[in-house]
Amino acid sequence: DVLKSFSEKFNGKYIERKYDEFQKAEFEFEGFKIIFDYHVNYISGTSYQQKFTRVITPFFATDDYKFEIFRNRLFVFFEKIFGSKRFKTGVEDFDNYYIVKTNNEFKTRSLLSDKELRKLIKIHSEINFHISNQKGIWGQKLKKNEFELSFYSEEIIEDINQLKCLLELFQETIKHLVEIYSIQPR
Repeated sequence: DVLKSFSEKFNGKYIERKYDEFQKAEFEFEGFKIIFDYHVNYISGTSYQQKFTRVITPFFATDDYKFEIFRNRLFVFFEKIFGSKRFKTGVEDFDNYYIVKTNNEFKTRSLLSDKELRKLIKIHSEINFHISNQKGIWGQKLKKNEFELSFYSEEIIEDINQLKCLLELFQETIKHLVEIYSIQPR
């Protein structure tokens, strides 16, 4: 099992699949949990299922800061046609490929000024990385001031090096969000 091997290789904790939950790999980092799992959405009434890789870090918010980073070619197409506005980091090669939405441009510019963080984002061609107020990205709304740093990919990532890069992405992001006083462990 990939998540079991991944957790063993990088000093995480593997959690077997339970009746109502998926198997997980959990990592502790500076008081935060970074949780990896493979999530399956079933479409009611059909045999269709969609599989995802999810990475989630629960936290308490100390402010209302949010961001979303994704690569969506369709959004870029509509942006060119209709002139939609999006946040630009000022780093041209990053801005050309990623859409960034935020409610605090100053904090987002500070976050994405980190070259290592941008490098870790670029490793994932179809990234969906954001601060969410929904449990497990698609679940129920969390309580006031409870949020999750979340990543999902519309595929099962089984490459341990790619999973390691996701772990590093979360560690770098957590460090920065703590430095700008936006999060604390839950």
